[in-house]
Amino acid sequence: MRAVSSTRNRTRAHILKTAASVLADCPTASLGDVAEKAGVGRSTLHRYFPERSGLTAAVVDEAIEQIRLAVTEAALDRDDTLTALRRAVHAWLEIGPWLQYLFNTGHLLAEQDRVNQELDSANKPLTDLLERGRKEGLLDAGVTVDWLMGVFWALLYTGWELAKEGTLPRHDVAANIIRTMENGIMSR
Repeated sequence: MRAVSSTRNRTRAHILKTAASVLADCPTASLGDVAEKAGVGRSTLHRYFPERSGLTAAVVDEAIEQIRLAVTEAALDRDDTLTALRRAVHAWLEIGPWLQYLFNTGHLLAEQDRVNQELDSANKPLTDLLERGRKEGLLDAGVTVDWLMGVFWALLYTGWELAKEGTLPRHDVAANIIRTMENGIMSR
């Protein structure tokens, strides 16, 4: 078996990341749109991904892998719950394009059940962290972990969208998410 060059790996990774971003914004974007945004020719894109289905499957797989890496790097089982939760916010913000792709196109995916199972598995450490926070009294035990997960994702999504629109500087997104998580939206 021939080794794959690092240039080929970088090109493939760049195409995938660009595709995640382009398709998150416009799920019906053409492969030509993806190639143009990635700064590669259509023939180059087709060499890596001859068909749209292959590209979207690879983007999904990479998105799930990016979530797994973010979970690992965030070390959610280390330190106190609040510190770990803050790390989770920063880790998930770094993989924004991948998560936005899954949010915006999840209902269109051919393998939605498999993807949902993979996401549940990849997100288990975050779910466990939120449950730990409820048991410790740090997080409201009057709401379910599913609710807390939904709030977490909604805050992330809002942060990405506002940063993309330019209405919130990217460097302020994490602080706003953490502040909202810690204090809610009511003034005290």
